Amino acid sequence: MEHRADKEWPLGHWVELGQRLMAAGYRVALPHGNAKELATSQAIAQALNAGGTTVWPLLSLDALTDELAHCAGVIGVDSGVSHIAVALDLPHVQIYNFDTAWRTGPDQRTQGKQVSVFAKPTPSVEAVWQAWLGCRSGLAVRVSTE
Repeated sequence: MEHRADKEWPLGHWVELGQRLMAAGYRVALPHGNAKELATSQAIAQALNAGGTTVWPLLSLDALTDELAHCAGVIGVDSGVSHIAVALDLPHVQIYNFDTAWRTGPDQRTQGKQVSVFAKPTPSVEAVWQAWLGCRSGLAVRVSTE
């Protein structure tokens, strides 16, 4: 599968978000599907430098789905992990650097439990954090910061 650099969110944003999540009492699990994603997950974990962060091993689709089913929610880019989170009906924030959420993102049927965040060139950590807080409370709506 071709890597889509235009779907990436900056490493520093992931680290800051991870810090906020851990300060709020969440443990951070970092999945990956290839060597580049593994390197990114490892860099995030190293930057967080905390026992509450786990880089998952490469998992089959079934195993990944099983692991995600035990999570409090998912924050991710437009990827397989995000789509599995929607299928599992988990609280979920999907990050977009381009506005295709209308085609691939959470929709109105999720009633605020799942939300997409869009901005150019990329959503801010604060926008994603506020969307996370909202979807955890069930009050989130689609966020656009453009």
